[in-house]
Amino acid sequence: MEKAVVDYLRRRGLHEEASMVAASLGAHAGSAGAGAAGSDEDYVGEYRQLHDWVAGSLDLYKMELSAVLMPVFTHCVISLQTHGRRSEAAKMLDRYGEELSSTFGAEELAQLRRDDGAFRLKAQAERLILPLSQSAFTLLSEFLRSRGLLLLSAILNDHLDIDVASRPPSVAPVRAVFASDMASGRSNGSSSGSSSGRSTSA
Repeated sequence: MEKAVVDYLRRRGLHEEASMVAASLGAHAGSAGAGAAGSDEDYVGEYRQLHDWVAGSLDLYKMELSAVLMPVFTHCVISLQTHGRRSEAAKMLDRYGEELSSTFGAEELAQLRRDDGAFRLKAQAERLILPLSQSAFTLLSEFLRSRGLLLLSAILNDHLDIDVASRPPSVAPVRAVFASDMASGRSNGSSSGSSSGRSTSA
Protein backbone atom coordinates (compact mmCIF):
# COMPACT_ATOMS: atom_id res chain seq x y z
CA MET A 1 0.00 0.00 0.00
CA GLU A 2 2.80 2.42 0.88
CA LYS A 3 4.43 1.79 -2.51
CA ALA A 4 1.12 2.78 -4.12
CA VAL A 5 1.42 6.22 -2.52
CA VAL A 6 4.93 6.73 -3.88
CA ASP A 7 3.94 5.49 -7.34
CA TYR A 8 0.92 7.77 -7.36
CA LEU A 9 2.98 10.85 -6.50
CA ARG A 10 5.51 10.03 -9.21
CA ARG A 11 2.76 9.58 -11.81
CA ARG A 12 1.52 13.05 -10.92
CA GLY A 13 4.99 14.51 -11.36
CA LEU A 14 5.42 15.19 -7.64
CA HIS A 15 8.90 13.70 -7.54
CA GLU A 16 10.15 15.65 -4.52
CA GLU A 17 7.14 14.63 -2.45
CA ALA A 18 7.54 11.03 -3.65
CA SER A 19 11.18 11.00 -2.53
CA MET A 20 10.24 12.36 0.89
CA VAL A 21 7.54 9.72 1.36
CA ALA A 22 9.88 6.96 0.15
CA ALA A 23 12.58 8.10 2.57
CA SER A 24 10.09 8.14 5.43
CA LEU A 25 8.89 4.66 4.56
CA GLY A 26 12.45 3.40 4.38
CA ALA A 27 13.13 4.63 7.89
CA HIS A 28 10.27 2.49 9.18
CA ALA A 29 10.77 -0.50 6.91
CA GLY A 30 11.97 -2.75 9.71
CA SER A 31 8.70 -2.56 11.60
CA ALA A 32 6.21 -1.69 8.89
CA GLY A 33 6.29 -5.01 7.06
CA ALA A 34 3.71 -5.20 4.30
CA GLY A 35 1.74 -2.29 5.66
CA ALA A 36 -0.04 -2.52 8.98
CA ALA A 37 -3.81 -2.29 8.82
CA GLY A 38 -5.04 1.04 10.14
CA SER A 39 -1.94 3.08 9.30
CA ASP A 40 -2.54 6.45 7.67
CA GLU A 41 -1.06 5.17 4.39
CA ASP A 42 -3.43 2.22 4.23
CA TYR A 43 -6.79 2.00 2.47
CA VAL A 44 -8.45 0.55 5.59
CA GLY A 45 -7.18 3.27 7.90
CA GLU A 46 -7.82 6.12 5.46
CA TYR A 47 -11.40 5.02 4.80
CA ARG A 48 -12.05 4.73 8.54
CA GLN A 49 -10.88 8.31 9.01
CA LEU A 50 -13.18 9.54 6.23
CA HIS A 51 -16.11 7.52 7.53
CA ASP A 52 -15.73 8.82 11.08
CA TRP A 53 -15.30 12.41 9.88
CA VAL A 54 -18.47 12.25 7.79
CA ALA A 55 -20.38 10.67 10.70
CA GLY A 56 -19.37 13.58 12.92
CA SER A 57 -20.00 16.33 10.38
CA LEU A 58 -22.69 18.99 10.74
CA ASP A 59 -26.16 17.99 9.58
CA LEU A 60 -26.03 20.81 7.05
CA TYR A 61 -23.29 19.01 5.10
CA LYS A 62 -23.80 15.37 6.10
CA MET A 63 -26.20 14.50 3.27
CA GLU A 64 -23.69 15.48 0.59
CA LEU A 65 -20.56 14.27 2.36
CA SER A 66 -22.17 10.88 2.99
CA ALA A 67 -22.49 10.48 -0.78
CA VAL A 68 -18.69 10.45 -1.05
CA LEU A 69 -18.47 7.27 1.01
CA MET A 70 -19.94 4.86 -1.54
CA PRO A 71 -17.50 5.49 -4.42
CA VAL A 72 -14.51 5.73 -2.08
CA PHE A 73 -15.50 2.54 -0.27
CA THR A 74 -15.97 0.73 -3.59
CA HIS A 75 -12.47 1.50 -4.78
CA CYS A 76 -10.86 0.86 -1.41
CA VAL A 77 -12.35 -2.65 -1.50
CA ILE A 78 -11.29 -3.20 -5.12
CA SER A 79 -7.77 -1.98 -4.38
CA LEU A 80 -7.44 -4.35 -1.42
CA GLN A 81 -8.68 -7.23 -3.55
CA THR A 82 -6.27 -6.31 -6.35
CA HIS A 83 -3.34 -6.29 -3.92
CA GLY A 84 -4.23 -9.76 -2.64
CA ARG A 85 -5.68 -8.52 0.66
CA ARG A 86 -9.04 -10.22 0.21
CA SER A 87 -9.62 -10.96 3.87
CA GLU A 88 -9.32 -7.24 4.69
CA ALA A 89 -11.61 -6.37 1.78
CA ALA A 90 -14.15 -8.88 3.10
CA LYS A 91 -13.91 -7.38 6.59
CA MET A 92 -14.56 -3.89 5.17
CA LEU A 93 -17.62 -5.21 3.35
CA ASP A 94 -18.87 -6.89 6.51
CA ARG A 95 -18.23 -3.84 8.68
CA TYR A 96 -19.60 -1.06 6.45
CA GLY A 97 -21.75 -2.87 3.89
CA GLU A 98 -25.04 -2.77 5.78
CA GLU A 99 -24.56 0.89 6.61
CA LEU A 100 -24.06 1.68 2.91
CA SER A 101 -26.89 -0.57 1.72
CA SER A 102 -29.15 2.43 1.07
CA THR A 103 -26.79 3.60 -1.67
CA PHE A 104 -25.47 0.21 -2.79
CA GLY A 105 -28.20 -2.37 -2.56
CA ALA A 106 -27.61 -5.98 -1.55
CA GLU A 107 -26.97 -7.11 -5.13
CA GLU A 108 -24.26 -4.52 -5.78
CA LEU A 109 -22.54 -5.37 -2.50
CA ALA A 110 -22.58 -9.05 -3.41
CA GLN A 111 -21.13 -8.25 -6.84
CA LEU A 112 -18.37 -6.22 -5.24
CA ARG A 113 -17.13 -9.39 -3.54
CA ARG A 114 -16.65 -11.21 -6.86
CA ASP A 115 -13.99 -10.53 -9.50
CA ASP A 116 -16.60 -11.04 -12.22
CA GLY A 117 -19.35 -9.09 -10.44
CA ALA A 118 -21.10 -6.70 -12.83
CA PHE A 119 -20.96 -3.77 -10.40
CA ARG A 120 -17.27 -4.35 -9.65
CA LEU A 121 -16.38 -4.50 -13.35
CA LYS A 122 -18.40 -1.37 -14.07
CA ALA A 123 -16.70 0.52 -11.24
CA GLN A 124 -13.31 -0.37 -12.70
CA ALA A 125 -14.30 0.67 -16.22
CA GLU A 126 -16.33 3.85 -15.65
CA ARG A 127 -16.00 7.07 -13.72
CA LEU A 128 -18.67 8.08 -11.24
CA ILE A 129 -20.24 11.54 -11.25
CA LEU A 130 -21.09 13.19 -7.94
CA PRO A 131 -22.72 16.62 -7.48
CA LEU A 132 -21.48 18.62 -4.49
CA SER A 133 -22.00 22.16 -3.32
CA GLN A 134 -18.93 24.38 -3.23
CA SER A 135 -18.94 24.44 0.57
CA ALA A 136 -19.12 20.64 0.89
CA PHE A 137 -16.37 20.20 -1.70
CA THR A 138 -14.16 22.70 0.12
CA LEU A 139 -14.66 20.89 3.44
CA LEU A 140 -13.82 17.54 1.82
CA SER A 141 -10.73 18.92 0.09
CA GLU A 142 -9.42 20.50 3.29
CA PHE A 143 -10.05 17.32 5.26
CA LEU A 144 -8.12 15.15 2.80
CA ARG A 145 -5.29 17.69 2.64
CA SER A 146 -4.99 18.19 6.40
CA ARG A 147 -4.97 14.44 7.12
CA GLY A 148 -2.65 13.62 4.23
CA LEU A 149 -5.02 10.97 2.86
CA LEU A 150 -3.21 10.41 -0.41
CA LEU A 151 -4.79 7.09 -1.31
CA LEU A 152 -8.32 8.47 -0.97
CA SER A 153 -7.31 11.55 -2.93
CA ALA A 154 -6.00 9.28 -5.68
CA ILE A 155 -9.32 7.44 -5.75
CA LEU A 156 -11.24 10.69 -6.15
CA ASN A 157 -8.92 11.83 -8.93
CA ASP A 158 -8.86 8.56 -10.83
CA HIS A 159 -12.45 7.37 -10.49
CA LEU A 160 -14.71 10.33 -9.70
CA ASP A 161 -15.88 13.49 -11.46
CA ILE A 162 -17.17 15.90 -8.84
CA ASP A 163 -19.61 18.44 -10.22
CA VAL A 164 -19.09 21.43 -7.93
CA ALA A 165 -21.97 23.92 -7.92
CA SER A 166 -22.43 27.33 -6.30
CA ARG A 167 -25.54 26.46 -4.32
CA PRO A 168 -26.52 25.62 -0.74
CA PRO A 169 -25.76 22.07 0.43
CA SER A 170 -28.44 19.59 -0.62
CA VAL A 171 -31.00 18.53 1.97
CA ALA A 172 -32.15 15.67 -0.27
CA PRO A 173 -30.23 12.40 -0.74
CA VAL A 174 -27.30 12.67 -3.14
CA ARG A 175 -25.77 9.72 -4.95
CA ALA A 176 -22.76 9.20 -7.18
CA VAL A 177 -23.84 7.66 -10.49
CA PHE A 178 -22.01 6.16 -13.41
CA ALA A 179 -21.83 8.38 -16.47
CA SER A 180 -23.78 5.78 -18.47
CA ASP A 181 -26.59 5.88 -15.91
CA MET A 182 -27.08 9.65 -15.89
CA ALA A 183 -30.16 9.33 -18.10
CA SER A 184 -31.94 7.52 -15.27
CA GLY A 185 -32.07 10.78 -13.30
CA ARG A 186 -30.70 9.30 -10.07
CA SER A 187 -28.27 12.14 -9.33
CA ASN A 188 -29.30 15.21 -7.34
CA GLY A 189 -28.08 18.71 -7.46
CA SER A 190 -25.82 19.97 -10.01
CA SER A 191 -25.13 23.04 -11.86
CA SER A 192 -21.87 23.37 -13.41
CA GLY A 193 -18.66 23.11 -11.61
CA SER A 194 -15.19 21.86 -11.65
CA SER A 195 -14.31 18.22 -11.88
CA SER A 196 -12.50 16.26 -9.24
CA GLY A 197 -8.80 16.58 -9.18
CA ARG A 198 -8.63 19.61 -6.88
CA SER A 199 -8.50 17.55 -3.69
CA THR A 200 -5.33 15.56 -4.09
CA SER A 201 -2.62 17.58 -2.42
CA ALA A 202 -1.73 16.59 1.09
